[in-house]
Amino acid sequence: MAPSVKYLRITYLLGFSILGGSLNGAAAALILTPVAGLFGAVAGAAVGLFVSPVVVVTLYRKSLWLGMLMVFVPSIITAVISGRSENPGVTLLSVVVFCAMAVVAYLILPDLPGRDVDGRCATCDYDMSGLRRCPECGEDARSTIQQPNSLHALRSAAALGVCVLGVVVPLSLACYLSYERHRSRTAAEWIERLGDNDMQIQWEARQALAQQGSRPLIAAMSHPNPGVRRNAAWALETVKDPGARAVLTKALQDSDPSVREHAAAALKALND
Repeated sequence: MAPSVKYLRITYLLGFSILGGSLNGAAAALILTPVAGLFGAVAGAAVGLFVSPVVVVTLYRKSLWLGMLMVFVPSIITAVISGRSENPGVTLLSVVVFCAMAVVAYLILPDLPGRDVDGRCATCDYDMSGLRRCPECGEDARSTIQQPNSLHALRSAAALGVCVLGVVVPLSLACYLSYERHRSRTAAEWIERLGDNDMQIQWEARQALAQQGSRPLIAAMSHPNPGVRRNAAWALETVKDPGARAVLTKALQDSDPSVREHAAAALKALND
């Protein structure tokens, strides 16, 4: 392959890898805010640059557009679904899919014909304009590398395995996490989420319970987890229900200082 065509193709692959990473990151992060989408695009471009060697090695002799389509579409779908879980770490599943589909494209797609897009021999760079076979090395301009049936079956099986492990599993996990994040929950489930390590989940739980009134929050004030009690007192500061005065007064003697602090703040808001 002519050096200019060779390096141009590598440039295309690198560029599409970076662009694909940007699309993945932006698609996932835009679910949050436009600013997050911009950050996701930049972060995705960095990831695309990091995985570019995988794309170059696996798709170098393959159809550029078809290969990129196979790589980008499943990974972007995964990024969007995992982005709905609002967990940036989960979005990295799209990177796994990105690399897995590059391998699948390598196993499935046939190699390019011997004559490249510039009309020169891919083997010796001889000008093959109007020729079917290179007079220098004998390369057939219409030929593709043919695989024996047994090897083709092995490649198909390997591609299926990569699809299952590298695409189906991450995509299924992303779907589950997205569903788990957004499904409707009972008051008891929201109370348990008050003690979650994720502050975003704690905030969602406080908002959901505050909309249900003071009863579930009063019940949460007797929970053994101090994180649940703290967030329940925090939510009661918003609800301002006189019926919570007794449980908040009792919480002033709580063993956890943060619970006592929020209980005092809730009582002050109630008195005001």
